[in-house]
Amino acid sequence: METFWRHLDANPPLVMRRGEFNNGALDVGNIAYKIVHMAETVRIDPSAHVALTEIATAKHISLTEALSRAVERYRREVFLEDVSADFAALRANHGAWNEEMAERDAWDATDTDGLADE
Repeated sequence: METFWRHLDANPPLVMRRGEFNNGALDVGNIAYKIVHMAETVRIDPSAHVALTEIATAKHISLTEALSRAVERYRREVFLEDVSADFAALRANHGAWNEEMAERDAWDATDTDGLADE
């Protein structure tokens, strides 16, 4: 135990607050949670804040949850736009598109479940 305290003296946690000691022992779990889950501050336009507040109120969720959902939806939108652009580029290259179609046909031929096409 003495080694731990020497290590703590040499490498103090980033943040030490009252309540992080429990009966004289350091509450490492509490400190780790705060370090791992530190919130970042992001500035947004006032109109975006108003819209976010309206959404959070209407859905009965926190601003943080509303923002997280909005970011996830936007991430998916960007991903699908990129996939669409990639397929457009593939279709524009006739040789590559023909190879893609041939590969799809080859994979379709492996379907031997005996069921008619649906």
